[in-house]
Amino acid sequence: RDVAGPIELNVCGATLLASSPGPGGVSVLERVAGDLRGNVLTTSQEEGLVYASGGGSLAVREVGAIADNQLDGGCLLYASEVLEVEAVRGPIASNTRLANRAGRGGLNEFSFGLLRGGQSVHVSAVGGGVVDNRVMSWGGVFYAQHGSVHVSDVAGDVADNYGVGPVVGAAMNGSFVLERLGGAIRNNHAVGGLVYASHSVVLREVGAIEANGGSEPGEEAGELEGSVAYARDGSVLIEAVRGPIRENVFRGVAGVAYGRDVTIRDVRGPIASNGGVLAAVAYAAEVLLVEEVLGDVRGNHAQRGPVFASGGVAELAHVQGHLT
Repeated sequence: RDVAGPIELNVCGATLLASSPGPGGVSVLERVAGDLRGNVLTTSQEEGLVYASGGGSLAVREVGAIADNQLDGGCLLYASEVLEVEAVRGPIASNTRLANRAGRGGLNEFSFGLLRGGQSVHVSAVGGGVVDNRVMSWGGVFYAQHGSVHVSDVAGDVADNYGVGPVVGAAMNGSFVLERLGGAIRNNHAVGGLVYASHSVVLREVGAIEANGGSEPGEEAGELEGSVAYARDGSVLIEAVRGPIRENVFRGVAGVAYGRDVTIRDVRGPIASNGGVLAAVAYAAEVLLVEEVLGDVRGNHAQRGPVFASGGVAELAHVQGHLT
């Protein structure tokens, strides 16, 4: 704690700051006057630039930007239990995580995600956006291996991130919540989609959701093709969107949302020009509700149209515009 300058331009084989606080223990990195920037991690193993192992947790608080770091393998911040990141004074931006040397990233990767918690990940009070990160391993920016992810109070956009996907992040045994985002969710591209959770996904109080997509032109769509929000066995809730939901195109089941139940509510703009294979906007196995849309629902193209509930009821209500 109380580091007067940045933590920058270090080149590490395995890790830069490592500890083993043990079960119930917490390692802390806090009150860093500068950025965590431009560091290089050359490991191909399951390690992290800042790493709390042995059943412990890691708290990173009151630091500058987390930016321009490059990982050949491993993670940027990694706790074997709970990872907590709060009061970041700048963006989480332009970090690169390469695919393992064996080839393109996939489910057999050693490590997952830039910011990884073995149980859960909590990120709050980020003074910039989550932008321009390139994550070529499966899992994206925020990854919880056995639990949930909660990201809140991010001042900027979640934008221009690229990777295998889900490029924003994944909660492998729980929920993924992204709320109180000051900017938009825009121009993120990953075959595996943006957000994945085993149970539920919540996107709440966010700006426009637009121009996100899967495979880049010319790439083959893989079996992990996702959506903006993909809940494997639970529900998706997207609400209080301060702009349109438009031009999200994935070669997966749905362009925007997939789950057992899906609710999209309070959208202050049109839902337009989205695309997927079966449903252009949302696919639900049971109950699907889209309501309170301040604009048209238009130009959404898929085999079953804009919304499709395969085994239940789909309802579109309180649309202040045209269906066209």
